[in-house]
Amino acid sequence: MTVTGRDGRRWRVRRRWLPWRPKNRLDGVDWITDMPSFGDIDHPILLLLFLLVLFPVLLIAAIFLAEVLILLLIVPVLVIARTAFGVPWTVTAKSGGDKYAAEVSGWGPSRDLIERTRAEIEATGWPQSMPQIRGMARRG
Repeated sequence: MTVTGRDGRRWRVRRRWLPWRPKNRLDGVDWITDMPSFGDIDHPILLLLFLLVLFPVLLIAAIFLAEVLILLLIVPVLVIARTAFGVPWTVTAKSGGDKYAAEVSGWGPSRDLIERTRAEIEATGWPQSMPQIRGMARRG
């Protein structure tokens, strides 16, 4: 959820589903769609060059697809662990370089923390009930 504080800063308050943040591996890959179409490649040297360019692209695509499939397998296990065994959810609030986070067990308590954090940001401009983990220190 996006919240605007009293000072006009926009904050993103959310529950993290994974203990790590997946990397966006598709940033800056626009050159793949801009490749020219070779049509019928008759010359063996052009075929070799085409394969030297195509193979790494296909390899990167396969690695990306494997990572997505692994995430699809891990997320249900994490949700079951969090609900059945009390593994805590991490609730974060981020704005620019400032990041606050807290861990809380249970879906309901994490939802309550998100709502409390939203209300605090709207009232004071920053999340008072969470410890700061990155950014400039708050005074007062």
